[in-house]
Amino acid sequence: MAAAGLAMALQTARADEELPIGVIAAQSGSFVSAGNTIVGAANLAAQQINDAGGIKVGDKTYKIKLYIRDNRTDVNVTIASARELVNDIGVKAIWGTETHDFSVSMAKITGPAKVLQFSGNSSLGAVLDDKAVAEDGWLHYAFQSEPQERQHRQGRAVAAHAAAEVAAEAFGGVRRQ
Repeated sequence: MAAAGLAMALQTARADEELPIGVIAAQSGSFVSAGNTIVGAANLAAQQINDAGGIKVGDKTYKIKLYIRDNRTDVNVTIASARELVNDIGVKAIWGTETHDFSVSMAKITGPAKVLQFSGNSSLGAVLDDKAVAEDGWLHYAFQSEPQERQHRQGRAVAAHAAAEVAAEAFGGVRRQ
């Protein structure tokens, strides 16, 4: 979903500069399966955007350059990686990580630096309230790309009800109560 946000600005043109994007995910440790999907998705998105010419912002066109860091499923490595990517490399956005605690820890670094942070973990929504995401909020630059579990349950319930309604109508107008 984060890739979709970047892809909205997609323009076919010659790339003038590079856009540094960080990726922090477990490529080792207990969350490696989730981390591999983050890294794979980021690589695919960057390749597709770059192959199409890059991202046009104002008069300039940028090619995405990924800086991928293995957090080894360790919050301290995640924090060190976020500091390196923000302070030393100067990334404009970071994708990752796999867990709520890691994402919140990263937001304490990315937020003050005004670096966009895209996290897929569903529990981040617990802290993404109106105050936190307000213009002066500490999570203003953080985005969650995966809905909370309760949203999944609600969505499944609504879909099941809608499917029952459609099926009932199709098979003789009998409606489920």
